[in-house]
Amino acid sequence: MTDTRTETEARVQEIIESGGIQVVVFWAAWCGNSISQLERGLAEAIGEHEDVGFTFVSLWDEGRDGVDTLRAYGIPERATVLAQPGVGQDAPKEDRRKDFLGLPVTWIPTTWVFREGTLATAFNYGEVTRDQLDAAIAGARSGW
Repeated sequence: MTDTRTETEARVQEIIESGGIQVVVFWAAWCGNSISQLERGLAEAIGEHEDVGFTFVSLWDEGRDGVDTLRAYGIPERATVLAQPGVGQDAPKEDRRKDFLGLPVTWIPTTWVFREGTLATAFNYGEVTRDQLDAAIAGARSGW
């Protein structure tokens, strides 16, 4: 069987499987909803959840990672920043890849929370508030 994952997908898979709680945020620097999510306290959440890994994957931005934008909104260097190769915002929507690791990503921002390599919560359609993210992390910590 041929591995069709991109390098970015392979790296995120490694991160997810490294254990603990991992938050993966799919976003783009040009996306107003992504910027709004950054303004809703994402940097503070990372600071308060020091035992949680955070990975930002830029999508639909021609392979740019947007790290300068993330840093401008206070996202610390401990967060992993990656870019998924592919078309940009001006490409027709039908040309955008709509999955990542076999899971749907049809909207950005999309935020996933994993526990010990298993998807615990998926916010697949838009901005996540700080309270929602905190609740998802608490849920991932619970003994389900």
